[in-house]
Amino acid sequence: MNTSPGPFDLRLYYKDKVYNCSELRYMAAQQFAAEVPVLSVEAENVFSTLLALLQGYTGQQCVFPVPKHITRTQAAGILSQPENANHSLIPEGTALVVATSGSQAEPKIALISFNNIRTHCRSFSAQVAVSSDSLWLNCLPLSHIAGLMIVYRCALGQACMLLHQGFNAQQVWQDMFEYPVTHISLVPAMLAQLLDIQDRLHIHDLPDTLGYVIVGGDRLSTSLYQRASAHGWPLLISYGMTEATSTIALGKKLDKLLPLKGFKLRTDNNNNLYIKGNMVFSHYLHKEPSAHEEPLAHKTPHEHSSCFDNGWFKTSDKVIIEQGQLTIIGRNDYMIIFGGENLAPQAIEIMLLKAPMITDIAVGSIKHDTWGQSIVALIEKSLSDMERENFKIWLKKNIRSACRPRLFIPVSGIPRTELGKINRRRVQSIINSKYP
Repeated sequence: MNTSPGPFDLRLYYKDKVYNCSELRYMAAQQFAAEVPVLSVEAENVFSTLLALLQGYTGQQCVFPVPKHITRTQAAGILSQPENANHSLIPEGTALVVATSGSQAEPKIALISFNNIRTHCRSFSAQVAVSSDSLWLNCLPLSHIAGLMIVYRCALGQACMLLHQGFNAQQVWQDMFEYPVTHISLVPAMLAQLLDIQDRLHIHDLPDTLGYVIVGGDRLSTSLYQRASAHGWPLLISYGMTEATSTIALGKKLDKLLPLKGFKLRTDNNNNLYIKGNMVFSHYLHKEPSAHEEPLAHKTPHEHSSCFDNGWFKTSDKVIIEQGQLTIIGRNDYMIIFGGENLAPQAIEIMLLKAPMITDIAVGSIKHDTWGQSIVALIEKSLSDMERENFKIWLKKNIRSACRPRLFIPVSGIPRTELGKINRRRVQSIINSKYP
């Protein structure tokens, strides 16, 4: 099999117009200077971001798709060179400066290389066919690695891309039937909205062209997985992260995902996941090394980051690896410790969403003198007295004691990131303000 990434050739559908790669390259060259080492562009402008990515790949320039929560001044500060620096902040061969999602902790700035991208695309296409016959509907933000990598997969696979200005469920649903869409990437919250439309319109059959519905970015609940499968959605569950240049593993079931070829995975005694391979980034952008560190130019990339252990990147996830397959337990960042037991918020939420009176929920914790921590739940709507009593009965019947929330906070909506992940920093902040 030919493992060459192939030419960088993207065909684009955008706002009812069709662009070939020559047109896009010309427009990119007009908009972005070839001598600028880093092309900084506001990611909310998806067309300009796309042009920057094409110019960056062609000219081997780095691109910084600035997310909306970072101002122009902040972006300039991130990339500014420290005084008297004798090394470059952005090493040669860096393709992307990407802010991590920030759903768990303060966002970090990851540096992704051209080699990371090419390796990812080769490994990904070995499991998911991407060719000149493919049309990928991209409705994910281009400030996130998931949306960015769709551009590279299509360009390196000579596929077409249908680009949306963010996610609009009605527009996505319409375009899935208007265009011969073969691939679409979604987060669970997006999938739920599309299923609601399908139910409302009483449509049983999806377009025949649709071959891959890749769902990632957050944990997919059993009920949503079963609902989508029953409606005929060809689901492919994805697990990944910015630092791995997007996808680490894929699978058609909720567990036992198959890692992409080229990844090495291991766990420690606490089931913390470590990854290694040419898709793994080199380091975060560190402007000011501490006094005991050498300058970046005098260290190898892996040595620079404390997140690496002899070349292995320590993730924030707990997993189980059995016979080469991956099952996700949850993230370490907001793991709840109850009576010495580690409880993953994602797993608790999936259990609680099975309650008929719950539409959306997120959990965090407060300190408990006896058990260490106690679970607190944010509920999207205020329950009536009867619903509250029925929920308590349901909890005792269906949820073991350690996983039951002890306190509940009604909210107008569960806080989420731009990508649709539960914003756990915001969830915990709401809980802390209510129960300081």
